[in-house]
Amino acid sequence: MDFSKLKVKDTVTIAGFFEDEFYKLKIIYHGKQTIKIKAGKVRALVFKPVMPDNKLFDGENSITAWFSDDKNRIPLKIDAKMFIGSAGVELTEYSGLKNPLNIVK
Repeated sequence: MDFSKLKVKDTVTIAGFFEDEFYKLKIIYHGKQTIKIKAGKVRALVFKPVMPDNKLFDGENSITAWFSDDKNRIPLKIDAKMFIGSAGVELTEYSGLKNPLNIVK
């Protein structure tokens, strides 16, 4: 997808699945950020999917995902608020990328 024309709060729709059901997921673009992860400081695109009503996540805006702002578009970090607490994942190392990762010095 070409994200260059997106404005903050624009919504894109993608096909996805959750709990054995397919959905057309709406994802809200929240702009660009530079985030610090174990792999370094990286320029990122920020998205929040609008989650369908479910018993796992706490509300429709409970997940935030950061993807590299480069041609790779790899997931860098994901935070999720859940009914029982929170969970997250973060890129700690990488190799073999087709394009250079957008590391900030």
